[in-house]
Amino acid sequence: MVPDNVFFRADASLEIGSGHVMRCLALAVALEKKGIKIFFLSRPHEGNLISFVRDKGFSVVELGLPKENTPTTNGYEQWLGASSRADAMESLELLADIQGTVWMVTDHYGIGDSWEKAIRKRVDKVVSLDDLANRKHDCDVLIDSSFERKAADYEGLVAEGTRILTGTKYCLLRSEFGQTRQKAVQRTFELPLNRILVTLGGVDIHNITKLVISELDQSNIPDNTHLDVVIGPASPHADALQTRANQSRLRVDINQGVNNMAERLMLADLCIGAVGSSVWERCCLGCPSLVATIAANQAEGTRKLESSGVVVSFSPLVPGELKRVVDAIDVPTLKMLSVNGFSLVDGLGTERIVRVLLGQE
Repeated sequence: MVPDNVFFRADASLEIGSGHVMRCLALAVALEKKGIKIFFLSRPHEGNLISFVRDKGFSVVELGLPKENTPTTNGYEQWLGASSRADAMESLELLADIQGTVWMVTDHYGIGDSWEKAIRKRVDKVVSLDDLANRKHDCDVLIDSSFERKAADYEGLVAEGTRILTGTKYCLLRSEFGQTRQKAVQRTFELPLNRILVTLGGVDIHNITKLVISELDQSNIPDNTHLDVVIGPASPHADALQTRANQSRLRVDINQGVNNMAERLMLADLCIGAVGSSVWERCCLGCPSLVATIAANQAEGTRKLESSGVVVSFSPLVPGELKRVVDAIDVPTLKMLSVNGFSLVDGLGTERIVRVLLGQE
């Protein structure tokens, strides 16, 4: 069944980051191509992406301003900017006048089964995107594209009969990555590195990017090495990074809110990035990846990826560690990271998810 409307309940903020909204956008674009009306339900936290989503051509229904000191049952629920019950009731009110069938896609660590149960009063299907497997969901379809995630990890967290899609074959990527993938087969590597892409997430609240530029300045890479630094549209550090770039011995460009990440990954010999959903973009295009573990909930995923030879991790809080990693990198390591990442993500995850949601497989 093809619904008339699909709503996405997802937020971005300085604390939450931008990854949840960005992966919802990948699914939204694919569903819109099926003739479905798309809406985002978002709260205007500081660092939100509401204008960015609207610029992509989607309607955004804004929830009320976030409330401070909201009573919550878990730490992540504070990210809603309201109690789970209040957020669900407000969302229901905004759905009241929508005509036709409605599906709800949730992608929020603050949302669990109580929110989803409440929203069922108005929606025909609930789809939950998660990567923590740490709380119950009341949904029809559960999607977790984490590396080595198994359906068994959600035993007791979802009702019997819930369709569970797990693993990297269900990575939500924009179509540009799948379309560019064939070109990545011809990747070659040599030293010294000519171009390094630096992308530490859409917000990078602690400005790890600045630390990375400083570490690379102190490394042995040549002065003419090009650093392509990409920051998100909600980044609060654009001015500070431009100042730091002007002081660098390297060729540093600061680029904010870009729309051609696949092209940039194809040009890069190496990417220094975060461990969020953007790591799958790099894998899909075979771009070798050094990753900074920033959030505590990313540590286990990083460990698994590194032990499988998909990434090399470093701690941005340990002075000199990134410099040592970059100075030690060699062509065999670059090739290994590229091949292992390329074999992990094929860029077809979004298409697979759409087929499942529409009952085509």
